[in-house]
Amino acid sequence: MFRFLKGGAGGAVCAKCGGKLQRGEIFLVDGKQICAACYRQRKPGRFCAACGRQDTMYLWDGKQYCNSCYTARIQREQCFLCKNRLLPREENNTWMVEGAVYRFCDSCMRQVREQRPVTLTHLTVLQPERRRPSDGKAEGRPMAEEEKRAVEVEGSRIRMWSTRMNLWLNRPDGRPAVWSFPVELTAREPVITLEDDGIVRRRYTLGVLPGEDLTGWRLRCRLTAVRQEVTGAPVILLEGLAEEPKERGKRSIPYRFEAYVPETAKQAETTRAAMESAPPEGRGLRRKGEDTPENTRLVGICPGCRGSVTFQWLDFSMVDAVPVYSTDGLEVLALPAELAAAAPGDWSAERAGHTFTLRSRFACPGCGRPYFPQQFAPGETFRPGFRHLGHRVIRW
Repeated sequence: MFRFLKGGAGGAVCAKCGGKLQRGEIFLVDGKQICAACYRQRKPGRFCAACGRQDTMYLWDGKQYCNSCYTARIQREQCFLCKNRLLPREENNTWMVEGAVYRFCDSCMRQVREQRPVTLTHLTVLQPERRRPSDGKAEGRPMAEEEKRAVEVEGSRIRMWSTRMNLWLNRPDGRPAVWSFPVELTAREPVITLEDDGIVRRRYTLGVLPGEDLTGWRLRCRLTAVRQEVTGAPVILLEGLAEEPKERGKRSIPYRFEAYVPETAKQAETTRAAMESAPPEGRGLRRKGEDTPENTRLVGICPGCRGSVTFQWLDFSMVDAVPVYSTDGLEVLALPAELAAAAPGDWSAERAGHTFTLRSRFACPGCGRPYFPQQFAPGETFRPGFRHLGHRVIRW
């Protein structure tokens, strides 16, 4: 039996190595007290192979690492696109996008140099190549017949079969399944339909600003199927880059869509319920640990009316302010952090014809239901906020 003991060590020594036991690092094994170092040797699987910390573990290269060490290793040792482990000679294949450095295998690096991405969205819509693990040489990526039928595009409708995607999610290499394809846009404010096994599950409206018209544009999409870390349920991530026809101009607008959990998946209800109360990272709208450009348009699905909510993410810590929302949840006020910290819980104020309170939440414009149920504490250093597309941030 293993039991962690909290409290003073006194003059006790480790029963295995004889070293003095330190406060808070005493383990009881078979009735004897041993130090943390000896316990790690006895149970190495419970500790990070890099820093020795006891935490939730992630497997990489046959060893277990904590979240911080695992993130650092995959960023340094795997290709950003195809997720293959980099060979020693490939670790210098780096490319800087939006101030961040990414690493690629030789085959994906050739694509990056040819396309010369200028934004992270340009980079993520590239189709990754695969290579043979035996020799590491680049090879083409012939699509198997099952994969061709897993995702199809018909007009503005994306047809997928989640039951067939399990063939790719259950592969021993553990890599996510990725499909890249164009969608032709035929309306001023297009609606992208996601159909799963013949049933329409999502309708994403590509919100536009007044005067914008996406008719004739093309949406370069990237659909990624992954497994949720905790429940193991498959999750479909979708993002795209809307590009204006070359004869009209060179504008491009990045969109990112709320993740979809297939209805037939195990643990689907649990995963979906957790997503409804999760921040943008938990809904597939942002990537954890990466900056999201403010021009990226995030398209969420309201859990109440199932309508689309198009908004933009903002970092209010850059202006030392706290986002405060109007009573209808449609407007956002940049309240100075000092005022927010001293404000009582029932604080309210009138600005630009709207009433703002600390209890108000960012809400769906269709039914008024809060889209993000939680609110961020005024004292937090990292203070993200949201504004509906076309709405401005009201200053104090």
